[in-house]
Amino acid sequence: MGKQINFFISEDMEWDKNKKPPENICPSVFCFLWSESNSKCRETFGKCRRATGNNNDADYYEPCEPKLDKHGLPWFYFIASEKNLVDELQEDYLRESKKLWGDDK
Repeated sequence: MGKQINFFISEDMEWDKNKKPPENICPSVFCFLWSESNSKCRETFGKCRRATGNNNDADYYEPCEPKLDKHGLPWFYFIASEKNLVDELQEDYLRESKKLWGDDK
């Protein structure tokens, strides 16, 4: 059984950039794969674990940087771990997330 999933489809929500969000939420409008017109994931690459709650599914979250910027959130805000990134961005994630969240990465 997967973790409980919370869907946040409202851009009006307030986020504290200094507090790392739970890794099991679907960031919806902050994900590049989110379809605002249909209010659901496009599932371009398959079902995402954030939507299914099944840890055997992949995490397909892809930051929508314009939305993150608009809300003052860093590019890595909803990324659960450096392991979800290509090799060349892992060091940046570790450095920037540690600077913002301390050792709670």
